[in-house]
Amino acid sequence: MILTLASRPLALSVLLYATIGLSAAFLAYIFLLGLQLFRYATRRQEKDREISRAGASQTILDLVETMKGKNRELFGRPHDRLQMKREGLTLAAAYFPAEENDTKGKKQGCAVVVHGWRDSHVARSASALDYLAGGYSVLMPVLRGHGESQGARIDLGCQHYRDLFAWMDEIRKREDAPDYFILDGLSMGASTVLMASGDPGLPPDVLAVLADCGYSSLLEEGRWITRGMGKLTRKPAFAVTLFLFWLVMGYRLHDATPLGQVARASCPIFIIHGKEDNFVPTVMGEELFAAASSPMKELWLVEGAGHAMSEWEAGALYWQRKEDFLQKVWDSRKL
Repeated sequence: MILTLASRPLALSVLLYATIGLSAAFLAYIFLLGLQLFRYATRRQEKDREISRAGASQTILDLVETMKGKNRELFGRPHDRLQMKREGLTLAAAYFPAEENDTKGKKQGCAVVVHGWRDSHVARSASALDYLAGGYSVLMPVLRGHGESQGARIDLGCQHYRDLFAWMDEIRKREDAPDYFILDGLSMGASTVLMASGDPGLPPDVLAVLADCGYSSLLEEGRWITRGMGKLTRKPAFAVTLFLFWLVMGYRLHDATPLGQVARASCPIFIIHGKEDNFVPTVMGEELFAAASSPMKELWLVEGAGHAMSEWEAGALYWQRKEDFLQKVWDSRKL
């Protein structure tokens, strides 16, 4: 009995230290997991991504070659490499002057074509070619934290969408300055232009906003992306990630979101989303459309299209639907 009583405090101490050790290890694991999520989401994209060919289907391989062909065709045309200083950073863009084409009686417009997360402006070459063929000039900004533009991290919260306004100011200084602009974004680029749509300072010469597969908010997209994590680790790790967004990038829970901004928008908005999008779920496109306060808005859910694949799935119809919407907007403005 004496040995049993004497050993009880020792056993309790061992149990206590073991519990503390396991708790510390778990907390360290959660922190490292949250840190990894933050780094993955925000780390710079230094150069164009190469799509892995390992195990890729012939369809994907053919698409890669098509995209490369579009890139060569676009950047083989006359264009200017632009730079501007903003908030201590050097930002880059490519500008393609309008071709001599029939603009169907419209004034001269410029399409601001915005790329997505961890991508580059060249990934949107096909859309740029469509706009050029339609008689528009094309501006292709390189977002902060990507390629030639400076910035330590990628702005997933799309808080720096006013960079687009600054780029439009630069284009207005040109001799070939357009009469109006169109904002056209894909994925994170779509969320960026939707953020701009509800800004009180949206320039009056923005004719319309076109957004393909944008997310409703960084918070909701993060919840979606982490949905497959274990129940025990998901919420605490995601909380760490949000804390790092606050600590490192200055994000706040009350920051503006694409969903909130479209509710303030008065410019025409065309939202496109693939029905088979498993990266940014289709419901987000539907929510953005429902929330949009624009008097002229349209939603197109593309059958069979995954994330950022509507353009390739729909083929020529993709540009036709955009052109039809812009024509409606133009007719309504009676410029």
